[in-house]
Amino acid sequence: DLIGKDSITLIICYGMFHGGAIQVLAGMWEVYRGNIFGGCAFTSYGGFWMGFALFEILMVITELEPPSKDGKAVWLCVWGVFTGLMFIG
Repeated sequence: DLIGKDSITLIICYGMFHGGAIQVLAGMWEVYRGNIFGGCAFTSYGGFWMGFALFEILMVITELEPPSKDGKAVWLCVWGVFTGLMFIG
C-alpha cells in the first residue's frame, strides 16, 4: 500500500475539509462575484474530494464490498476528462 492504515485518517480529513468543503465555499464565493467558470471548477472539484473522502470513510467503517479496480479507474477517468475540458475552457 502506498499509504499505511495508520495515516489514512489524516488524508481523509484533509480530503474532506480542505480539498472538499473549502473548495465548495470558494466556488460559492466565485459565483457570488460573477465568475461562473471559477464557481463551476471549485464546486465540482470540492464535490469530487468530498465524495472521494466519503468513499474512503465508508470502506473503513462499514462492511461494504469495495468496488473493482476497474470501476474506480473509470470513475477517475471521467474526472480526468472533466479536468481536460476545464483546461480547454
